[in-house]
Amino acid sequence: MKQTKHYKIIKNTLCAVILFILSNTLFSQSITVNSTNYKQTIDMIGGDMERSSFAIQKAQNKEEIIQWGFGDIDFNVCRVQYDKNQELVEGVKNLSFYDRQIATMQAIKAINPDIKFYGTMRSDYDGFGDDNNMPDWIHNYNTKATDVVKYGIFLADYCEYMSQHGVPISILSTAKEWMWHIRASKAEDIINTLYTELDSRGIEKPIIIDQGFWSLSAGITYLKDVESLGTKDLYTAFSSHNYGKEAPEKWVEIIERSIALGKPMYDDETSTGSGSPTYGVERSMWKQIDEYIKKAERYEAGLSGEVFFEIWSRGQDKETRSIYFPASGTGTRLRGYYMMKQFSNNILNHTYLTSSTNSTPDIYTITFRKNDKIVLWVINEGDTEYTLPISMDNSSIISPVATHYWTNNTPIEGIEMTYMASGNTFVPTVEAESMNCYIFNVTEDIVDVCSLPQTTLYEAECYNDMLGIQTELGNEGTDVVSNIESGDWIKFNDIDFSTGLNKFSARVASDTSGGKIELRIGSSTGVLIAELDVDNTGGWQTWTTATTAFSVVSGVQDLYLVFTGETGSLFNLNWINLEAIPPSVALVATPSYELVSLNWSMDYVELGSQNIYRNTSSDIATRILIAENVSGTSYLDTTVANNVTYWYWVETIDISSVTTNSEAIQVTPSADNLALNGLASQSTTAYDAPAERAIDGNSDGDFNNGSVSHTAPMDDDKWWQVDLGEDKKIEDITIYNRTQSTYSERLNNFTVSIIDSENNTVFSQFFVDYPDPSININTGTEGVIGQIVKISKSSDEPITLAEVEVYGTSISNPGTLAFDLGAIAISDTEINLSWQEGVFEADEFKIERKEIDGAYQEIASLDSNSLTFSDTGLSSETIYIYRVLALYSDRDSNYSIEVPVITFNVDFETTIYNPIEDAYVRGGSYSKVNYGADVKLVVKTGDSEDYLRKTFLKFNLSDENLINNNIGRVILKLYKSSGTKIMLTTSKIDNNWSESTVTWDTAPTTGNVITSTNLSSDTGFYEWDITAYVKEQFDNDKTISISIEDLEAQKKTNEFTSKEAADNKPELIVSVIDVSSLSVSEFTELNEIGLYPNPVSDVLTVSFENTNLDLSKTKIVLYNISGQKVLEKSLKDFSERSLDVSQLTSGMYFFKVSDESNSVIKKIIKL
Repeated sequence: MKQTKHYKIIKNTLCAVILFILSNTLFSQSITVNSTNYKQTIDMIGGDMERSSFAIQKAQNKEEIIQWGFGDIDFNVCRVQYDKNQELVEGVKNLSFYDRQIATMQAIKAINPDIKFYGTMRSDYDGFGDDNNMPDWIHNYNTKATDVVKYGIFLADYCEYMSQHGVPISILSTAKEWMWHIRASKAEDIINTLYTELDSRGIEKPIIIDQGFWSLSAGITYLKDVESLGTKDLYTAFSSHNYGKEAPEKWVEIIERSIALGKPMYDDETSTGSGSPTYGVERSMWKQIDEYIKKAERYEAGLSGEVFFEIWSRGQDKETRSIYFPASGTGTRLRGYYMMKQFSNNILNHTYLTSSTNSTPDIYTITFRKNDKIVLWVINEGDTEYTLPISMDNSSIISPVATHYWTNNTPIEGIEMTYMASGNTFVPTVEAESMNCYIFNVTEDIVDVCSLPQTTLYEAECYNDMLGIQTELGNEGTDVVSNIESGDWIKFNDIDFSTGLNKFSARVASDTSGGKIELRIGSSTGVLIAELDVDNTGGWQTWTTATTAFSVVSGVQDLYLVFTGETGSLFNLNWINLEAIPPSVALVATPSYELVSLNWSMDYVELGSQNIYRNTSSDIATRILIAENVSGTSYLDTTVANNVTYWYWVETIDISSVTTNSEAIQVTPSADNLALNGLASQSTTAYDAPAERAIDGNSDGDFNNGSVSHTAPMDDDKWWQVDLGEDKKIEDITIYNRTQSTYSERLNNFTVSIIDSENNTVFSQFFVDYPDPSININTGTEGVIGQIVKISKSSDEPITLAEVEVYGTSISNPGTLAFDLGAIAISDTEINLSWQEGVFEADEFKIERKEIDGAYQEIASLDSNSLTFSDTGLSSETIYIYRVLALYSDRDSNYSIEVPVITFNVDFETTIYNPIEDAYVRGGSYSKVNYGADVKLVVKTGDSEDYLRKTFLKFNLSDENLINNNIGRVILKLYKSSGTKIMLTTSKIDNNWSESTVTWDTAPTTGNVITSTNLSSDTGFYEWDITAYVKEQFDNDKTISISIEDLEAQKKTNEFTSKEAADNKPELIVSVIDVSSLSVSEFTELNEIGLYPNPVSDVLTVSFENTNLDLSKTKIVLYNISGQKVLEKSLKDFSERSLDVSQLTSGMYFFKVSDESNSVIKKIIKL
């Protein structure tokens, strides 16, 4: 007989009911704790002595200070540092540099034997991270070049030395903060080298918790890379290194990404916001309140723990400063220490609970639970005092409520008191601007959970039938399904899938390798609709929520959860949840110089096709389509102008023709404000107003607000400057003046200069009038190359600047934006790739390829001269996805966009045509000269019209056997006899020109672009695919004219052989299809599928009568002859369907029909 399932639920006495009614009647504000809504377990809480070892050793009461920090507080982690001084010069090791740190670590371990040391890179050397954090022979700060093998050995030396001194590094980060550009691919090599070294030395390996993300956006990028590389198993967890004001939704995004990888997220640099940076003077309570509100947001987002930054004062404003000691003096504790102690001693191994507030906008809560103990923090940032009922939603409070609270008026240790509860509620007084900690015990009575309504969440133990499993009481308040072995299953009757259910979640725990949950319809061997992987969670009662999407199922069905895996117990299951999640598209737009990079992700979209729209307003009704049937999830828009604001949308159309739009994303392409990463200085400093205030990103001109620089008034030669570190292309300078009264008038009769890296003044402009409040300076249409922007004057008045912005572009770093990549299938076994590397020449290109649902693998490594690649030996009728990685010796590497393409089996007959006319023309003083008889064709651009040259070709395709419908692919081939790397473009022109008379002055006007091709510096044939243009022009007079130009104005010369040359003449290669081989009969033998007519002009009829396909899961896709998807439709609940192909250009296409089990591809001809 099936046992009754139970869980804990509140038992309210009459008194409790009365009090609850009175509370909600008398008090409009309240807090409710969801006392059994368990979330993440907190398993890391620690303190930081990253850079404080030397100072602690000099403190007069150092033993007491260490006891305060790591004896009296239940920290389980201490963050320490590795430092470039370990080996500044390669081969000259100075590991004794760590001895002072080791002495402090040994003292900490003596009072806290279980402490784990968390090794991270030293943050910086000047307080702001403008210096290299690693030896130059390992990592170059300016070029971002890293020797990953040397890096791994460096870390191994550090770990070995610490282990030898009894303070082993248990946790390690490969990089952090200012080195967030150590991407996941590099981290993988560093970690593998480190582990290999430690294994060979017999040293226990630390776990890796990467990376110290100074920016959450950088962290999200890093996690995306980890997912893409498939390297998540290298990491135990991930960590932010952020004490900035990131929005709560950003924390939700990064933590959800970490959880999706099966890893918790920590924060290794949080604060309590206590005393003054250098004097140990207490600040107002708002500072602590602000920091704990951030904690509330981050724990609500899913944070699993934190490390407090610099628990002792060292001097910077952003540090925790909870313990203060002057140089060689006696330490003391500040208010932040006592709050940190109360918080930390009641969090480790506790589980986060959700809480809700009612009508209290100034109130924030943080709630934890361990067994029957509840720890509730209530933070009041407002100036209103509340009498605030606090209730448990399904628990009774069975102990006095121990209260510890702080205000501006309490002692720094806070005040302790006790409240008494009645039933599930107590009513404390929450003072204005206060921090309040309540600790009490609760209990829950027993009821039959399976008698409660089951809506979307189903308790696992409430199954209707089962095979093999058992149940036991879990630690989250309910029974759980346990002892699950491979082949076991549980069944839930009559699940209503008609509501659009498409998301499955399961609360699982495992202390083995885990297994899978198969979702099957109708029986334990029925239709499989989804699979969910369950990983090791670290214990049979260590719970996590795993999630997967599945295709929509119709009707009311019995749902079977079938468990599979290795032998023995696989995992425990607490509950499942079935939800209907609407499809969504999340778009990210990254603007750059005359460029916008779009990247997006889709949730719960069974993709059919996708389009890109743009507008110069947020009006969706007037937006324009800029890209149709886009492949992949990235797109580069190169048709934008700087300083123009654009709105973008990604539109997806699923296989059921349901349209979903992303939110409109607003971006403004522009040059970068280079000054933000510069180094400011000035002739003198007055009123504690240093030069860097003018490049802090704040243009507030009020001196009292701390963002205005100030030189001394009596200095004879006053100047302020910003050094950009290296020569940059500077286009605009904006100067924001000081405001208030008449202070702005002081900045008059001043000079703005730009000085290059050779100390040459390359730009100078004098201004009589003062900026009111700002002035913009344009350096010219081409910009100016310089390193230093200097503002100088000789009058008596000082230079006071609110902000100086320097706009331009780097000339030494390609950045992280993806570059363009083209891919076409030229046969059933070969795909050709071509790309443009951009402004900067790469040292090497790596070609990477994967199949659908596979992992990228490197298939070729090419030198810097290569901009094309042919991938041969491929499988027919297979989708491949490509990307190209550009590597630089002195810059960040960057990837191309991802491009999918499919191979087909195509039988061509090839005809080669030579031009009937060709010539090049030249501008300037040569504009009347004809070069039609020359043996070469030239393309060139330059600074004057004399340099300009472009080429024209004309082909006659008059052939009685050639008709438009037979034309498959048309390739223009030119032989390059000399030149450099360049991208050249073919464009449309008319036929009204002759090679014997054409000149620059009489040349035909260039029309729309056909296509572009990247050329290396090698001689040889290069190709342009001009199929669409030829088919468009063919039916006119079968004469095709083309121009070849450098539209990018790259100022390079490239020469090609003309038709007058003895060898290697230009060629137009036309691949011809035998249309007569295609007929209706070719298709009717396939599962009784009928396609007719073929060839087709407008409407293709697809008949599925008498087929064995599952039409609810069947779709058709049309690909063009280059393997690129042009159309996709779903097929549901019909036997005959008409497919409109009238908008397609004429030519050969490939028709693919597939369900989940079968896939067939055939050719059709569009007339």
